[in-house]
Amino acid sequence: MRVERRSLLAGAADAQGIVVVIDVLRAFSCSALMFHFGVKDLALVRTPAEALGFRDRDPDYLVAGEVKGLKVDGFDLGNSPADIVSKGEAFFRNRRVAVRSSAGTQGVLAAAAQADEVILGSYMTASAIARYISARCEGAN
Repeated sequence: MRVERRSLLAGAADAQGIVVVIDVLRAFSCSALMFHFGVKDLALVRTPAEALGFRDRDPDYLVAGEVKGLKVDGFDLGNSPADIVSKGEAFFRNRRVAVRSSAGTQGVLAAAAQADEVILGSYMTASAIARYISARCEGAN
């Protein structure tokens, strides 16, 4: 296994193989919490308009995220793990969510063009990601 560390959007855009995009501050901690609380689908998008378009097409969609750290007008949630925890499982169970953030989701979308697989990484999911990649590499040998 060869591990390369790259940074920011340029690094994500050039990454190949199994790519882990790490957003340690908020975005992928929020995503992990939403899955923990039972969301069935998470769509990562580039723009606030694209996120709101999901709800325009299906009013049951939740819209979450930020631009430059601030919750977007019209979004159901910002980019705060505390907000997600306060909403709890009943709010998220079997829902679909469109998510936009200034860093993490942009990195995933940039990496998706070339990578074989893209994984959303955070401190909350680090050990699970390590086990997954280890198992994938063992299976490849």
